[in-house]
Amino acid sequence: MLKELNDYNWAEVFGEGSGGNCFSIKPNRAPQDTETSIGTFSREDVKKLYGQSDGENDEQSWVCWGKLKDGRWFVARGDCDYTGWDCSASNSGDVASSKKDIIRFGLDANERSRFNLTI
Repeated sequence: MLKELNDYNWAEVFGEGSGGNCFSIKPNRAPQDTETSIGTFSREDVKKLYGQSDGENDEQSWVCWGKLKDGRWFVARGDCDYTGWDCSASNSGDVASSKKDIIRFGLDANERSRFNLTI
């Protein structure tokens, strides 16, 4: 596992923590993409991070994006409230076959702004 993801909060984002309300990521894919696997992925599957931004309880989500060992590009994100990763927490993810598609379809406008990316 990449050292940047070896953290309690990132475990929750990837659905591997014990907070109780985040689950293994079942990713979405770009609208026109019918071939990229939508198989779940974990922190162990991450080959390289291209961006990582810590969140803040009740404020903004934790989000990271990069490339998986199987060649897919990914985004993983999670949110929690002021009490932490329990009753109001959630997580989600996206995959794509290219860097261009994950930036365009996987990251929303706010996330792209956080990483200084444009489409």
